[in-house]
Amino acid sequence: MKNILLTTSVTLSLCIAAFAYPAAKYNAANPAFTVFAGGDFGWKNWQPLDQRYCDLFNNGVQPLNDCDSGDRSAHATASTEQQLTANFMASVAEKVKPSFLVNVGDNFYSSGLKLNDTFSINRFYAAYVDTYNHSSLNFPWYMTIGNHDILGDVEFETELAHKLDARWIMPSSYYSHDFQQNGVSALFIHYDSDCFISKYQKDSSVYKVPYVVDCNRVKEDQIQFIKSALSNSTHDYKFVLAHHPVWSSSANYTTDLAEINDLVQQHKAIYINGHDHCMALYQQNDVPYILTGGMGLTEPGDCNNGVRFGNFTVKLFASQAKQGGQAPGGFVSMDFTKSELVVNYWTRDGNNIKQASKKPSYSVTVPAALDKQWW
Repeated sequence: MKNILLTTSVTLSLCIAAFAYPAAKYNAANPAFTVFAGGDFGWKNWQPLDQRYCDLFNNGVQPLNDCDSGDRSAHATASTEQQLTANFMASVAEKVKPSFLVNVGDNFYSSGLKLNDTFSINRFYAAYVDTYNHSSLNFPWYMTIGNHDILGDVEFETELAHKLDARWIMPSSYYSHDFQQNGVSALFIHYDSDCFISKYQKDSSVYKVPYVVDCNRVKEDQIQFIKSALSNSTHDYKFVLAHHPVWSSSANYTTDLAEINDLVQQHKAIYINGHDHCMALYQQNDVPYILTGGMGLTEPGDCNNGVRFGNFTVKLFASQAKQGGQAPGGFVSMDFTKSELVVNYWTRDGNNIKQASKKPSYSVTVPAALDKQWW
């Protein structure tokens, strides 16, 4: 299994020579640069399997996630929501000028994309290229694998996708890249958390596919890769990104991801994830855990309908049923300075993109050293 370290210079020369990194200027803080973060988006143009086929497996494990009843009922709404949030993101990008986006997986519902498959290629264009075709979104997208992606051919996203759209960068299922501008530096480590989820190794799981069985056997390779990258880093900021959460208001993976979290805590890295279809902020020992899973269909239950869950919870973007039971679509932007990071949650309710784009719904300032309470 390949792993790759992309430095800024290598990235520019080998992968994204067509892109210029703009110097961000946003509000009074005037950050050194700004980065977007988001995931759980790829609904456009997905078609569920014929119900007659799915009915054959009502009493057993369905061979494909395209039979999932929740996804089947939601896909039309989800496609609309994905496009609305894409338009919203583009509107914000016009103002804040992000240098790039870091993604947290589940890029193509409900069963990923297949190599050498006409429908999959068309879906890539529909769900990514044409959905995010705004000029303000013409910057690098550093991608991550999610549990829906592993049901297709992971190689589509790691080997083919960049050839179809140069913005898409995911040279391996786990890799790292760094960025430096205006005297501020940051390291981003992407890993595939699917390989660590114990229930995905059970015969009853639709996610027990050859890729996950194989990468689970060598998951120590990812741990050592992350450990080495963090240990050798002298960056002002360090990030670890994956699809699954350590802390969640829906389902924690603190046991499965314990070794990864130990490294996050030891090196005071900021953890960013998706999987839960909402947006939230958690903390452990003053280390932020950023949930940004709101780029597609949102689900308020994934954020416990806005009810604070555990002492690790800082902020949930969802409402209780009596208040409408909603979770707004959106994403996160991060403004970098030498001494602090401003984390902005951009959320939209309904179609009023112009109004929502004026300012973040919520912002929090995190010290670069993570040496004091910020929440």
